[in-house]
Amino acid sequence: MVNGRRGVEPCTVDGCDRLIFAKDWCKKHYDRNWTHGNPETKLKTGPKSWPTPEEFFWEKVEVGGPDDCWIWTGVITKRKDRKGVGYGRFQTGGKSYLVHRFSYALVHALEPYTPVHHKCANTLCVNPKHLQATTTQENTAEMMERQWYLKRIADLEAQLAACKCG
Repeated sequence: MVNGRRGVEPCTVDGCDRLIFAKDWCKKHYDRNWTHGNPETKLKTGPKSWPTPEEFFWEKVEVGGPDDCWIWTGVITKRKDRKGVGYGRFQTGGKSYLVHRFSYALVHALEPYTPVHHKCANTLCVNPKHLQATTTQENTAEMMERQWYLKRIADLEAQLAACKCG
């Protein structure tokens, strides 16, 4: 059947009962011919193959010694104050993960919404030995104490630089 009537006669591809869209093919076979040069091209079907979260995570980690910081080399979130480095994050299989929480959860049980604190103060570190589950209050108190400490060091360095002694 050549130049069949659009929307009335069936597609000319064997086994297809859809109606003609153009050039004696249904829309599916017309598109396959347009894209691949053959209306009978078989396309791969089935679910997408996502790496497991563990596989994806370990591909992006620089593992050092057992007591060293293990550095995340993947995507990093930006901090709102634009000072310092944000936190590592990855997404696979339609789910998003913060890497320090993911690393801690690989070794320890972790309840949802439980803060995980970096004992080493390196937000890119994912070594489970350097991570600790805390309460929100403990996490905030530690952060405030660290900021005070860093400010105090900066003030002392400024005073030392201003002092023309030695």
